[in-house]
Amino acid sequence: MTEKRCGTCVYYSDDGEDNFGVCRRHAPPTSTASMGADAESFVAFWPVVHDREWCGEGEWQPKPEDIPDPMLLRLFYGRLPGRARRAFRKLGVQEIEDVLKVHADDLLDQRDFGDCTLRIVREGLAECGLALAGE
Repeated sequence: MTEKRCGTCVYYSDDGEDNFGVCRRHAPPTSTASMGADAESFVAFWPVVHDREWCGEGEWQPKPEDIPDPMLLRLFYGRLPGRARRAFRKLGVQEIEDVLKVHADDLLDQRDFGDCTLRIVREGLAECGLALAGE
């Protein structure tokens, strides 16, 4: 399984420094900088982070060996109730692998998709050794 840390996060950008990069999770905060006598300018910097740190808001890219067998996902998807498949389609799931990019909250926001259906989805993914995004 992919180690959850800044260096494996989709928002991490390696800036060439050893073990350091910038976090692009949120827009950089701005501040004013003195540019001389009475002149000020706005500046913004992306936060510099160590690649071994983590914040809890990251999203991680799977390692190649963690990418599930497409046949296993098709089996899981085929056993889902129709309302679950409809919810995935409404969320833009085009490829079976896209199922793993969906968050539970997004599913629960769909009409006729409740806790029971979410449990079925989670159990089905767990049987395949997988989980929804962020879980």
